[in-house]
Parts: sequence; C-alpha cells; structure tokens
Amino acid sequence: MVGLVLISHGEMGKYLLKSAEMIAGTQEDVATVSLVPEDSPESFQERMIAAMESVDTGEGVLVLADLCGGTPWNCTCVLSRQKKLESLTGMNLPMLLEILMTRPTGASLQELLELGETSGKAGIISLSRMLEQAE
Repeated sequence: MVGLVLISHGEMGKYLLKSAEMIAGTQEDVATVSLVPEDSPESFQERMIAAMESVDTGEGVLVLADLCGGTPWNCTCVLSRQKKLESLTGMNLPMLLEILMTRPTGASLQELLELGETSGKAGIISLSRMLEQAE
C-alpha cells in the first residue's frame, strides 16, 4: 500500500487526519508532520524524512501539503529528488477521504495522485451555484 504523509503549517494535517478517521476508520501507514514556529527548514525536513520512512512500504509515498510555496512544500520539492514520492498541495477533507478509501485497493502512487487532485477540486462547491442548478 502507498504510504501517506500529511504536512502542514501548524497541526492542520494532524486534525484533518483525525476528522477523516471519524469517517473512514483508523488508518495504517499514514503520518503527519506539523511545522511549528521553533522549526528550521532543516529540522522540519528531518522529521519529514522520518515520517516518510515510517510509512514507506516500498510502493512509494504520497505527500499532501496544505499550500504551495511554504516550508513544508519546499521540503517536499527537495526530497522529491531523493525519494520515491509524489505530492499534492491544497489538501482538503474530500481529497484525503478519497485517497484513504482507495489506498487499500492496491492503487498505484500515480493513480492516487490523480484521484486526489480530481476529488480535491470536486470537493469545492459553491452553495449558491448548487441551489441555482437545483431550481
């Protein structure tokens, strides 16, 4: 199964995983790494490497980041040259749930990447547009 690491500024990833587990149950081979004010980019990257190693079953690791351009994402970019990983930014609950529900089926790293991108975008819904379409 593809390993999964959620990285974020603060504890967003940790609590997003807790929310997802309320719906999808306890998850294996998933880790979170939270950037805290005391972190340097190097210390965050070290913890990220440890998290990736802890969930890597040999099928690769998918990293979900809160936003593009910050320290968590930048560390991912550096590590992508050294490790078998893929990454998505803009992590949200629909994206995470779809990935968590699909991982046990044996989906590949590339399949999960594409699924996460599609479901993350599809999870963004405007209430006013939805109501207009229903009329």
